[in-house]
Amino acid sequence: MPTNKDRAAWAETALEAFMSQVYIGPEKSLARLHPGDHRDMIGDLITDLLHYATEQGFDPQEILAGAQSLYEQERLEDE
Repeated sequence: MPTNKDRAAWAETALEAFMSQVYIGPEKSLARLHPGDHRDMIGDLITDLLHYATEQGFDPQEILAGAQSLYEQERLEDE
């Protein structure tokens, strides 16, 4: 069964792929990003996923609500 550390690593892989496509700054490594830029990159990916969900006919608010609920459940599993 995957842990939250595993899930975070998968998310980092997705974020790195996203960054390689959209980020035009001098730092091409997540580890080298300013913390504010890193946070913004996460938000940008989430936003673009919501645009994708809408284009696919899904309700982004339902996805956000479901994701928040699942996050809370998974977070409790690691405690």
